[in-house]
Amino acid sequence: MSMVCACSFLPFGGWAQGFYVRAGLGYAIPQAGQTMDGTAAPYSGSSNNKVVDTALFTSYNLKKISFSSGLHGALAGGYMFNKHIGIDLGLDFGLSMSKYTYSDNNVPDNGASYNVQTVQRAQNPVVIIPSLVVQSGGEQVNLYMRGGVVLPIRTTVAYDQISTQLPITDSSITEDDSWVRKGRFSIGISAAAGIQLTISDNLKFFAEATMMSLSVYTKQQNLSDVSLNGQGGYISQVPTSQRTVNYSMNFNAANQDFYNQPAYSQPFSNLGLNVGFVYKFYTEPAESDDDMDKHTQSGYFKRR
Repeated sequence: MSMVCACSFLPFGGWAQGFYVRAGLGYAIPQAGQTMDGTAAPYSGSSNNKVVDTALFTSYNLKKISFSSGLHGALAGGYMFNKHIGIDLGLDFGLSMSKYTYSDNNVPDNGASYNVQTVQRAQNPVVIIPSLVVQSGGEQVNLYMRGGVVLPIRTTVAYDQISTQLPITDSSITEDDSWVRKGRFSIGISAAAGIQLTISDNLKFFAEATMMSLSVYTKQQNLSDVSLNGQGGYISQVPTSQRTVNYSMNFNAANQDFYNQPAYSQPFSNLGLNVGFVYKFYTEPAESDDDMDKHTQSGYFKRR
């Protein structure tokens, strides 16, 4: 009888199992972001070059970045095994990602000087996040935590390098080389903590803080277009052999040039805030006072 009494207090008793879906929006900011890529080229900020007695001095103003920062959407489905434990499969996708600009001014090159600007932005990254869910199980206010792994599906980054020869005059030519950089498959980790507030038997509002730790190694970069003074279509003038940059994890330095480079990691880690709604396809059974009296009289809440 003592075993029957103990089992009556387990979270499985009297609670429905079932599926749910959730949808939300959120905004993420860089977490442990980088300032430079693997070629020592800054991601964001500015620098200024100055020649003094044939010596080149460069002053920097750098900012950290993460390619997953910006406005996100989230869709997920899950299953609760009992009142406190469940699993969750989430899809996180970028809607409007942060754009990062780096301006390198007065760059000397073969006797001339240029202003060079690089602009980078992730192209709506998509990741899948399978997680374990632990929650308090409150009917009106439910506190929860999720923890899981991050599986990137899309991590391409658009990269523009814009060069203008100095001094800038009406006859100056501005060249814009547009690239698309692809990443290798990498695994990260994710965590979330939040609160759910009951709207109806099946609908809840949620607000949560999230964390994602993910670095994606470069794989390949492809030239997509070349523009002169805003007019595109000049890519046909670039040899095919000069339209692809390959990044290798097993690299031989003797083969290094602009089109063959060692792979480096790109920052995709973030901290975020999400809000949205959860719809449960089940309803938690409520136990009445009469039911409690019956259990007490029958001895379920007595130790024997």
